[in-house]
Amino acid sequence: MKSRIKNRPEFKPDMGVRQFQAQYWYREELIQICRAHGLDYSGAKADLEERLIGFLRGPVSPPIARQKKKTEKRKYPVSGTSREVVTRRISLDSPVSSGFAFNAHAREFFAEYFKNPDFKFTMEMAEFVRDARAKGNERAKVQDLVKIYERVQREKKDGTRKLPPILRWNTFVRDFNRDPKTAHLKNKMEAAAKLWGIVRDRPGPKKYDPSLLKFLKE
Repeated sequence: MKSRIKNRPEFKPDMGVRQFQAQYWYREELIQICRAHGLDYSGAKADLEERLIGFLRGPVSPPIARQKKKTEKRKYPVSGTSREVVTRRISLDSPVSSGFAFNAHAREFFAEYFKNPDFKFTMEMAEFVRDARAKGNERAKVQDLVKIYERVQREKKDGTRKLPPILRWNTFVRDFNRDPKTAHLKNKMEAAAKLWGIVRDRPGPKKYDPSLLKFLKE
């Protein structure tokens, strides 16, 4: 699969995990890669990245969509409840460096734990798991992910949350669209992508600045 980013290697099944993580991937690219290799391509960008990391580490299980049956109802309750668990139980003491994935099972666990049916993983949670796996940190547990999620929610409320590096593109587009000077532009996403490519490939902060608009006139 050809890259949208200049000088970035193409995704290949024998690509190392570190090489994959060292590159910037658009969500649309991750979806295409997952589809091309028979993987589930639903979910947020963090879900897709974790799925492909598992693919590169191998072996790969069949896509989630093919594993589920329409009549099947699975529950993954918090450890200590009396409900029957159909597959492996996720608990607060479960290690995240191995045997854990950001999938439907984990999402159901957290949704039940927080009593929030609309629960969504955060980039901070994904970064914590990636770091734990890279370092082989067996002390990193699901309970740490709970604390991270709670911290992120607090920071969202008080406005102190700092977006992780993986969201640089999202932040760039948000600031680009908020700039009154871009209101008249046609194909704003195309224009934002052009400016992002300039910022992404040069040294310095990966942030939007109105001075970048001069490049659209060239």
